[in-house]
Amino acid sequence: MATRPTARARLRPRALRHTLADLASTGSDTTELEAIAAAARRRNAAGVGPRAAPADATGVVLFHGRSPTNRLAAAEALAAALDAPLYRVDLSQVVSPHLGETERNLATVFDTVAGAGAVLLFDEADALFGKRTGVRDANDRYANIEVSYLLRRVDAHDGVAILAVDGQAAPAALESRVRWRVAIPARTVRPPRPRG
Repeated sequence: MATRPTARARLRPRALRHTLADLASTGSDTTELEAIAAAARRRNAAGVGPRAAPADATGVVLFHGRSPTNRLAAAEALAAALDAPLYRVDLSQVVSPHLGETERNLATVFDTVAGAGAVLLFDEADALFGKRTGVRDANDRYANIEVSYLLRRVDAHDGVAILAVDGQAAPAALESRVRWRVAIPARTVRPPRPRG
């Protein structure tokens, strides 16, 4: 019987193929990404921890838009601006129907990148946040626990955490925690041609 790879085995830093300048040259508005990078730099320069004052905290970053390719390009550009590693985490692969396994998978992700100042792109965050509801039964209770666990770990993360969703609105569980909202355009952002 084949076993499913662990979250640690699937977690690898991504190659950074885009920069903010590349995105700007395609007509994309990089103002929000530049502001996020500046906030993260201030936080890092001050040695400020996760419980920073709002002016120095990076906070939760929400990417919304239908193009996963463009969400990844924007995350690559942000990581390149910060000279930080980028890890893409597909939450639909981390979420598990087995009790406690989602939290273990998330713990593995955060423990793997601890201390690296990494940019974490939680793509398809709808997979987890779409499950959070009012508590009607035990399944709802555990879905809410998973979301709460993720948000606690995001708050304590020493880098930038990006939650990417397909829709325009933030899931209700995120409304009070989102500091940055970045609309990702639908048009395709292509990697730059190699210079040479």
